[in-house]
Amino acid sequence: MKQIYSARDEIDAEMVRNALSDAEIESVVQSGGLGGILGEIPVTEESLPSVWVRDEDVSRAAKALAKFQRPPKPQGVPWKCPKCGEMIDPQFTACWNCGTTLPEPPPT
Repeated sequence: MKQIYSARDEIDAEMVRNALSDAEIESVVQSGGLGGILGEIPVTEESLPSVWVRDEDVSRAAKALAKFQRPPKPQGVPWKCPKCGEMIDPQFTACWNCGTTLPEPPPT
C-alpha cells in the first residue's frame, strides 16, 4: 500500500476516502483515531491522518484526488428566491434563507 494523501484532520481524510470510494478505489485512513489525543502527542506527519491505497491503484487514485481537489465551477446563473428575494448560487436548488425550492422553468 502507498500513502497518497496526508490530511490535516480526520474529517479531511474521510472526505478524501469518500471521493476515492466514489471513483471505486478502495482506500484506508491511517492514524484517524488520534485526533482526540493530539496535543498530548507531538503533531508530526506520522501522527496526522493519512489515506492509503493499493499499489496498483496509485495512478487512478492520484487522478481522482486531483479531480476532488479542483471541482468544476457551477454551471448556470444565480437565481432570486421568489419568496424572500435572496440571491442563490446556481448549484443550489433551495434557498438557504427560507427553504423555498428553485421554481420550475415555464414550459416552452
